[in-house]
Amino acid sequence: MEKEEYKYLHVPIQMMRGFVDNTDKTINSIVYYSALTFSQKDWVRELGDDYFIGQFIYLYHNDRQCLPDDLADRMDEYISSGECSSDRNGFNKHGEFDPQEEIDKLKIVLMGDDYFLSEILSFCRFRFACDFLGVSSFLSEGYAWAKSVENIIPVGTSTVMIGYDPLKEFLGNKKTEKEKMKFAVYVGICSIIGKKKYYHTNRELIFARALGYHSVAEIKADNPKLWGKYNTRKRIITFLEQLEKEKKVVFYTTKTMRGIHVGYCKKITYEAMVEKIQSKKIDDSVQGKRQQKRETERRIIEKLKEEKGIKKGKSNGI
Repeated sequence: MEKEEYKYLHVPIQMMRGFVDNTDKTINSIVYYSALTFSQKDWVRELGDDYFIGQFIYLYHNDRQCLPDDLADRMDEYISSGECSSDRNGFNKHGEFDPQEEIDKLKIVLMGDDYFLSEILSFCRFRFACDFLGVSSFLSEGYAWAKSVENIIPVGTSTVMIGYDPLKEFLGNKKTEKEKMKFAVYVGICSIIGKKKYYHTNRELIFARALGYHSVAEIKADNPKLWGKYNTRKRIITFLEQLEKEKKVVFYTTKTMRGIHVGYCKKITYEAMVEKIQSKKIDDSVQGKRQQKRETERRIIEKLKEEKGIKKGKSNGI
């Protein structure tokens, strides 16, 4: 699997909460959650149980502090009882890595301990995904956190694909608050548009998603400081103009229009979007609906005439 195929992190929009004012922590949280998501993909599972059981035994003997305490302690119990061997058998750092015998022994033990097996595979797949994403620190803590978050994310919550490389550029306080907000606004827009080309939304929902909230009602209930600071028409137009200049989005709104139409620059042009919007507006107007009724009436009359064998233009007068 090439890393290029997984250059986007798929996360619930709530993961963006705290991005502007606690950037590094938020990014780490996004990456840990994404690692847990990646670890559940088929391309990771296809590496096989033996691979991850072998990784667990190696970590137990050589990098124990990397493991969650409950896994290391459980292994201690099996070694103390004699069910597992304390012999590294090739797991030492300087020896030949040929662990199959120890893997087979542990697999026999795991046949009677489904929970231990499940946790070994889950954590070691998570560690593999972290390595894939270039993360090597606080893995047991990150794993525990990601698992806890996975269990409390509301069903049906909004999700978004966040570019991993652009996200990493914000590590280390390299960006200003406005630059962070602009990126957050783009992420919020992406969560709203989804797989469509464009969507009709509004300023409040864009800012709500940008700050990590699923709905306007949720953010109004919390009323964070940044919401009060940025939630104005002037601010959203400024961010949209900047994103449009960067060829990320196109948008269409007027002072008399309710809401904002916003689309992906790579999927639709401004001209095409406006044409679709205005065409729908005409179709939905009173005149448009009258025209549609007349067209429907005409088609029905022509169909009936054809069925009854009446030639077009023929009069039935006396």
